[in-house]
Amino acid sequence: MLNESTTAPAKPAGKTLFVTCPVCRMAPGVRCEDHNGIEVATHRPRIEAAAPELAVMRLTRELAAAQAASDKASRARAALPAGSSRAKVTTANARWARAAEHRDRIAAELDAARVRATEAK
Repeated sequence: MLNESTTAPAKPAGKTLFVTCPVCRMAPGVRCEDHNGIEVATHRPRIEAAAPELAVMRLTRELAAAQAASDKASRARAALPAGSSRAKVTTANARWARAAEHRDRIAAELDAARVRATEAK
């Protein structure tokens, strides 16, 4: 019978890059712990600093989702019939602008992350 110390941690489903946390040295797939052994949120910024390709992967996914949201808002804005009220047009324009600005912010973060990742190599 295997004891708990020899069993491997369960890996979550999905495509994920597993790394050992450089802060607390917890194994891949295990939550981080503070100096008192209390479970804390994963040290994502520090992990991404240690492995910049993780930031690029995360931002690539976020950019795809932001692009889809921006496209959806643009289509909703274009689908307004002629003669729509000023309130509906203004709301649709504001939603599209907000989605486009979010997409542009993520694109800028992704460019910076790619530069950091190439400098780290």
